[in-house]
Amino acid sequence: MPTKGRWRPFKEAREYVRGLGLKSQGDWKAWCKTPRRPIDIPTNPNRAYQGDGWTSYGDWLGTNFLAALHRAYRPFAEAREYVRALGLKNQGEWRAWSKSGGRPGDIPAAPNATYKDAGWLSWGDWLGTGFIAVRNRHYRPFEEARFCVWRLGFRKKDEWDAWADTTARPSDIPAAPYGAYKGKGWLSWPDWLGTRRSHGHRPFERARSFVRTLDLKNKEEWDAFAQTDARPHDIPVDPRQAYKDEGWNGYGDWLGTGYIAHQKRIARPLVEAREYVRSLGLTSQGEWNAWARSDERPSDIPFNPDKAYRDEDWQGYADWLGVVNRWNRNAIISFLRSLMPILPSLDPVELYALMRQNGLLIASRERTNANRELITNIVRLTSVANPEVLVASIADELRETTAATVSEDGAGLGALINLDDAEVSEPVTPPHQGAQDELPSLDATDILRAVDQIVSLSPTTDQEAVEFFIAKAVGKLWREKLTNQDSVDPRSILSYPAGEYAGIVRSRFLAQLDGAEGLSLPQGYRFHVQGEIRQPNLMQRLIAYRLREEKRLGNWSGTGAGKTMGAILASRVVTAHLTVIVALNNTLDGWMQEILNTFPDSTVIIKERGSLTIDHHAHTYLLLNFEAFQQPDSPSMVRRLVGEHRIDMVVLDEVQSVKQRGAVASKRRQVLGGLLSLAAERNPDLYVLGMSATPVVNNLTEAVSLLEMILGIRYPELGTRPTIPNAIAVHEKLVTSGVRYKPEYALALTEQRVEVPGDGVIDALRKVGKGNVLGMEQVLLAAKLSTIVAHTRPGTLIYSHYVEQIVFPLRQALADAGFRVAEFTGEDKSGIERFKRREADVLIGSSTLGTGVDGLQYVCNRLIVATLPWTSAGYEQLIGRLYRQGSAFDHVDVIIPQVVLGNGEEMWSWDVQRRDRILYKKTLADATVDGAIPEGVLESESVMLSRALESLQAWINRLEEGDTLRVAQRERLMIPLPEDERRRRVRAFGDFAAMNARFNNAHSSTSHARLSTDPSEWYLYHTLYREARKTWPEVPYESFTTWLQARPHLVAGDFGCGEALLAASAQNTVYSFDHVAINDKIIMCDMAHTGLDAEILDVAIFSLSLMGTNIEDYLREAHRLLKLDGRLKIAEPAGHWEGAKREALITMMASLGFQLIGSIQERGSFIHIDALKV
Repeated sequence: MPTKGRWRPFKEAREYVRGLGLKSQGDWKAWCKTPRRPIDIPTNPNRAYQGDGWTSYGDWLGTNFLAALHRAYRPFAEAREYVRALGLKNQGEWRAWSKSGGRPGDIPAAPNATYKDAGWLSWGDWLGTGFIAVRNRHYRPFEEARFCVWRLGFRKKDEWDAWADTTARPSDIPAAPYGAYKGKGWLSWPDWLGTRRSHGHRPFERARSFVRTLDLKNKEEWDAFAQTDARPHDIPVDPRQAYKDEGWNGYGDWLGTGYIAHQKRIARPLVEAREYVRSLGLTSQGEWNAWARSDERPSDIPFNPDKAYRDEDWQGYADWLGVVNRWNRNAIISFLRSLMPILPSLDPVELYALMRQNGLLIASRERTNANRELITNIVRLTSVANPEVLVASIADELRETTAATVSEDGAGLGALINLDDAEVSEPVTPPHQGAQDELPSLDATDILRAVDQIVSLSPTTDQEAVEFFIAKAVGKLWREKLTNQDSVDPRSILSYPAGEYAGIVRSRFLAQLDGAEGLSLPQGYRFHVQGEIRQPNLMQRLIAYRLREEKRLGNWSGTGAGKTMGAILASRVVTAHLTVIVALNNTLDGWMQEILNTFPDSTVIIKERGSLTIDHHAHTYLLLNFEAFQQPDSPSMVRRLVGEHRIDMVVLDEVQSVKQRGAVASKRRQVLGGLLSLAAERNPDLYVLGMSATPVVNNLTEAVSLLEMILGIRYPELGTRPTIPNAIAVHEKLVTSGVRYKPEYALALTEQRVEVPGDGVIDALRKVGKGNVLGMEQVLLAAKLSTIVAHTRPGTLIYSHYVEQIVFPLRQALADAGFRVAEFTGEDKSGIERFKRREADVLIGSSTLGTGVDGLQYVCNRLIVATLPWTSAGYEQLIGRLYRQGSAFDHVDVIIPQVVLGNGEEMWSWDVQRRDRILYKKTLADATVDGAIPEGVLESESVMLSRALESLQAWINRLEEGDTLRVAQRERLMIPLPEDERRRRVRAFGDFAAMNARFNNAHSSTSHARLSTDPSEWYLYHTLYREARKTWPEVPYESFTTWLQARPHLVAGDFGCGEALLAASAQNTVYSFDHVAINDKIIMCDMAHTGLDAEILDVAIFSLSLMGTNIEDYLREAHRLLKLDGRLKIAEPAGHWEGAKREALITMMASLGFQLIGSIQERGSFIHIDALKV
């Protein structure tokens, strides 16, 4: 690319570009991506020609379009006078006129933005109509307005409505007070009209007037008075609680002393206060607390700035004190050294919260920090799969680049961090072995130790963050305990010398453990399976105990964890006589059966919206679907229910269904919120339990609303823009407000990705419009149909996230193949019962199937995913329909057809990208629910589609231009790697076991793409593999060499050849396949797709190379290349293929057309398999 000095002169370049006829900046960007752009025309002319003639893209393209921010508009008063003369009546008429072509160029289309700080008041003022939008009107303070209304003596809302429509209503008292005062004091109509009296207490204003006459000086004097007979019976002992929603504003206001509590005082603006505090030179929150309690603190500097400024740009105590600028190299090294011992015990979200608290996140964005790049790498620890390797790599880089540097105290850097101490020497094992597919269990003392260390690593940690770290640690202890009952020993916890915060974790966990394990089962408990009484599991006991103690709780546990049974148990533990359960319509019958199965003496009422007759001495469950709260009469139903009955407990099942999307859903949320609010007014001891494995689906607004609804607390500090910080902030609230347990089952779960050639749909893919995700899925389905039908058998569930033009083609293709098909979609839910009765062979389900459906595990263990869900949580929900407790099968098969366009070594696949999005948890829901920190941004569906279409077009362009034979020239590496290079690569990629784990848990296409980009990982692997072989009594490739040398006429294929030692040792013709070619004789490819002609091999050899999630694809390709009666020879680590896994491999081989020759031979550490293509 030319340097700046080699760009075409500006005027020449502009003349050339204007001749292209491009109409917009979007057209320009699209054109720049084509090969037609001359090399001396820059893609970013605004940068290349800055100060050299550049004015705007309108000038550059010749359209003369000028961006709004560069335009010159008339002064506000002059523009407003012009507009008022037009006689427009409202905003709609303004927009129509603005687009008509009659608007002068110096009159802005968006005057509210243009004149925001230059005179703008409202649209009524701009148009001259005088109308003021409700949201812009100024009303009396809530308490003052309500007191005025109370004096009118209205008893019913109808009386208010009649009066509010008259001219008697002052203009500063709203006709719709529930909207004007929402979030500002509004509770209910009885409260507004003054017809409600809490527990017989005087109205707040009258009570306060009486108390002020007592001349009490402080709360202590009030408490003493409140205990005497002089207190009237209608004056509450605890006015703060009694009047908390009716005007309470502190004891200073109540007593009339004028004293204002700290949280009510007026503080300096944040920027000004922060500047003052930073000048003090405080370095930790401890120092801040000590100073804040002293007489030196001005009254307008708040003691709790995190609360005082939570609605402003509060960035944490590190930012408040100014310590973020102190991240020099010594501070970084000290932090890393303290972090490394506890790193394995920390979840990514804990690392993120820690770095937010100690200022590293802010420091990573500060351009002036000389260590910004290094700090950014440290922040990446939160999102990489193996943070231990990355932190060691960072430390290694620090040591190498600054080995000669002397620290501030005169000690060398080696005294601060010794990398040799961090190295762990482990015996090298055969491939596949020693690599765990799952996270290792954590010792309880490691969890406790990490809590104390976290706080010491972040001296500016605020109290809310401390509570998150504590709740997270308690949650991890429970995760270990629920996964393995014997993994957490209370004696080891008690014996650990805990610090302050670990002590809180220990006390809280042990109290919960004692409470859950010691929970007395309520009378009448009869839960049974096949006639046998089953005790509640520990998670269900924990939910019941915590709800009894905390009153409001979320159960975010995974699918199949037993949340329904836990809620029923909790209702009896809290002695609820009337429990209202709000759930999905298709789950209500299941709820009824579960309730009666657990407590047969229960009364269950389903979907009754009229007046109810309820025995409040019995245990009654009212089951309502979410649709009951979006009808025209839903508000009156709620008022009648709450007015006639005392509700003891409310359960919101699949609570994410209470969402803020569209008018209907918004009404549903508002009415449900009203139910909870009114029920809590009548019963202050109301219990609320929210349940969902996916409490976040679409956006953070939903999540915040749900938290506020369940917990009855407003969270104005929680942002709702889809950013990582906001998602993690919501995650922290989910952690502190509930339980998340993801159960493990004895079932075997296998995921098979079936590659479908997509050459036939290229033309259709090119026509998919930008942002048309559904269109993409519809095109790809056409290619998948034959594969889906081929993998279908009776008892198969087929899932599609989308319905339109997806379900019908699926149904037609399956019916044509002779299958009986049923549906369970948003439009048709009738088929599920026929499928359960085995009256249908196949059930086609949409996203409706992902939540609240039970019973499929008894009749089905095969799932074919036609179009994937968008989130990891959604995928887990889907799998959970079959992979759950009580399954009638010992395994579940998941089949994912993936349309792939192949071009030599290159591949494009929308389906693979979609699966990777789920696999690597890159979505908003994953960050919020599980605290999974993605690298980069939270990419939306439309952005992902846009990128996919761009890469598809680039792929097609290369194909059409014949650009398929280019070979990238890379730096030549060798085996073994030099020691310094080996050491560096180990830091980057991990040891032999870590790399085996990565290869085993990845699809071959993913591994191929990664190794094609950077083959150094492959060279490191084979360097370590060569070292490992030195200690083996038998080396498999040598055995294969001996076998081949006795049969020199055979043509062999070495799949996963590595250094191609088989081809070098045998005289036979050997085709060698691997992701990386160490010499010109090796075919570099994904060995699932070698690209060779069929039936050219006499023998296919896999020497320790069955690695990846799609080994069936390797064997299928070997079968294609083998001649009839050709031999398949496999050597694999015995420990990796044991029991059911080994049997599954043999079954897979038979299904592909291989017949075993003799029995499997086990020699030393390896098994040898010999088979014939039949």
